[in-house]
Amino acid sequence: MASKHLPRGKNSFWRSSGSAGPDSNEHLTYKLTQPLCVIRSVTIQAHKATYQKGRPVYGPKQVQVLVGFGPALENMHYRSPVFLAANHSALQSFSLGRDLVIGSYIRIELIGKHSAQDHDGEYYTAIESVSSYGKPIGTHCCSLHSPCSQSHRHRLLNTWPSSAMNQCVLS
Repeated sequence: MASKHLPRGKNSFWRSSGSAGPDSNEHLTYKLTQPLCVIRSVTIQAHKATYQKGRPVYGPKQVQVLVGFGPALENMHYRSPVFLAANHSALQSFSLGRDLVIGSYIRIELIGKHSAQDHDGEYYTAIESVSSYGKPIGTHCCSLHSPCSQSHRHRLLNTWPSSAMNQCVLS
């Protein structure tokens, strides 16, 4: 299993800007390397600051996954439920269930912040990796302007058991 690290490299991570309180939100947007994918789940891994006193973890309080055909918010046609996120540095998986979620962009909403830094008292979110899992389908399945037929959706869902899901690579 390969993961997308932000930024790439050992001991690297993405960090939000600081906020005065724990209720601010951030987001990360990714373009999938395949033209279209059926997205089944997303995993994230929060950063544990082993170099700071108390070794705090800077995870979000909640996560929501948006999927669409462009990076702008108005191009996101799917919105998952809001998932509670544990404040630990292990991989956390967020399943999109049995919905047929097709897109070429994923936006991860990071809702709320668990931890503040001692030196400035500001709250941060820090993420080590994000991965998406599903099935690449190319451009021939659906027109971007019309949905797949119900029978085609049924075939897609019933021919791909979860054990056959591949990683839809983030770029």
